[in-house]
Amino acid sequence: MVMVSSTITPQACWEFEADILILHHPTTISTRYQAMVHCGSIRQTATIVHMSMDCLRTGDKAAVKFHFIKNPEFLRVDQRLVFREGRTKAVGNITKLYHHQPGEGLRQLAVSCRGKYAGIIG
Repeated sequence: MVMVSSTITPQACWEFEADILILHHPTTISTRYQAMVHCGSIRQTATIVHMSMDCLRTGDKAAVKFHFIKNPEFLRVDQRLVFREGRTKAVGNITKLYHHQPGEGLRQLAVSCRGKYAGIIG
């Protein structure tokens, strides 16, 4: 939950893109890598969906698309973030937001179940 002015028209995001710099990682980072994202008061695990490079190592910079695991969150463009897991540390700035559409998860579930639950979901 977030308290903001109604003139802002807040929208939650499941996915976002960020330009990140890997400060330290013992091996390589690739898609489907999961780590904790800290962004303002937000602290949630996110998965890397897409990267501008095949793999990332210490010192690399890249544009990365993240997907939150648990809930959509209220984010802003140019907001700073820290990405960490164990000894892995990365920092960056949010560059693009993909706004959440209500009921989107249910539609994706219906498609992935190939209509098995279509009568339940509607």
